[in-house]
Amino acid sequence: MSPSNRSKSPPKVTRQADPSPKRTIVNDTINTERLKLARDEAERAMKDHKIFTIIGPYPALRESLRRRGWVEKFYRGSTLPSVHGNKKSDKKNSKSDDDDEDDNDDDNNNDDDDLDDHPSYEDEDKVPPWEENDGYYGILSRLVRAAAPNLIWSVRASYDTSTLAKDQMVNHYSRNGCFTTKVGLCNSLRNLQWFHSGCADEFYPRCYKLSQEDDKVAFVDDYRLTACISFLKLIQNRCKGVIEPDMNSILAMSSDGPDDPKTPMPTIDEQLPLTRSLTMPPGQLLFKSLNGKTSAKKVPVSAIEFALYKVNHFTSSRDHEDIDMDSEMHIDPTDEQWTQFIEQFYAAAHSNVDIDGMERFLSRIDECLKKVAHHCPQYHIDGTRNIWILKPGAKSRGRGIVVYDRLEDILKLCSSTLTKDGKFVVQKYIERPLLIHNTKFDIRQWFLVTDWNPLTIWMFKGCYLRFCTEHFSLETRNQNVHLCNYSIQKHYKNNSNR
Repeated sequence: MSPSNRSKSPPKVTRQADPSPKRTIVNDTINTERLKLARDEAERAMKDHKIFTIIGPYPALRESLRRRGWVEKFYRGSTLPSVHGNKKSDKKNSKSDDDDEDDNDDDNNNDDDDLDDHPSYEDEDKVPPWEENDGYYGILSRLVRAAAPNLIWSVRASYDTSTLAKDQMVNHYSRNGCFTTKVGLCNSLRNLQWFHSGCADEFYPRCYKLSQEDDKVAFVDDYRLTACISFLKLIQNRCKGVIEPDMNSILAMSSDGPDDPKTPMPTIDEQLPLTRSLTMPPGQLLFKSLNGKTSAKKVPVSAIEFALYKVNHFTSSRDHEDIDMDSEMHIDPTDEQWTQFIEQFYAAAHSNVDIDGMERFLSRIDECLKKVAHHCPQYHIDGTRNIWILKPGAKSRGRGIVVYDRLEDILKLCSSTLTKDGKFVVQKYIERPLLIHNTKFDIRQWFLVTDWNPLTIWMFKGCYLRFCTEHFSLETRNQNVHLCNYSIQKHYKNNSNR
């Protein structure tokens, strides 16, 4: 053998890494005792059916399962793994991650905006879970790679539950849209009367499905009645000197552009646009005379009488005082009369137009509104603007939300094909929300449903709040004032005066 041949070292043997993680294990030296310990733990977990897979972050859940003797089979695909173990079907994606048009109203999207843009495994500064404990969990994952996971926990619900084995669980129920989508929740609230003596209006803002004709009619009736009540509340505030926000500011909030009637309707993907209400100067209402000229006038007394008439009829019907009343005594206004009153309400509420003779109606208005407060659980949070918020029925994280304060604009939007396909829900905007340090917030509470029959719900003891980055005000249309979602607020900095 030549010296040159003697100097050659034997060829290096490359070790094939587990295809599931993209990173190699940090500690490349595996002692026999450590490997035996891992094999014993893996065999015990497979015997006890304690193999789990997590798609997404959830570090607290991962740690909790490990403490209970579960072993993780790491999976890094974009979809849920196959129920039959490590097969090629794991790589197939049967459903798009952005599927928002689920026919069964299942919520297959990431509804929890707290997980949005969560640090992923690709973060250079974050140690992947399979490299924790010097790569011990990566070894365990390799040892159980042929086993099907007994528990699959995923952010998304793109999973065919019909393929699950008896000993497999996934953290999503099929056809759960009745609770996880806005359209489904609206239906559930409507059916509450059959299961509970209470009223949904006592704990949830009034909402309607614009794609259904019955709900559309009910919404129009609600909008009109709310306009009457808001108009009377506005008069009450003015007579008693209650300071109201600048009415011109709400108009700025209600517009994404100039007062051009040719301006197209805002698209659904825009962030919190509000439609402009009126183009008249504050304190004036324009009427056309017989010669075609316009003159500035106040809102007439007839508007006050109209509102009192409708609101009094509402409270009488709630008190069942209309049973013995002659049906001819109550005449429903025509659509033309409603249109005229609504325009007068816009002038007063949106453009600060003066109201003629309102002082002499104050005592009647006080008595009327006292009855309304007794029958309307949301009376004190409705405000005086009659603002409504429209939300896509199966989207999350503040996407596609629009806000309107004019009935005709809402009806125009709901008649579009885009709205029908999007299953839009219209909901009364809380104009007087509960604030902390003058800042809007929402409460996030976690629940875990483990069974439907009997219904078994676990509630996490703690909760947390999500704050907006600016003080709340109806005088601005900025989304960081009105939407508490993390996906929205992450783009803004906290106001130093907040």
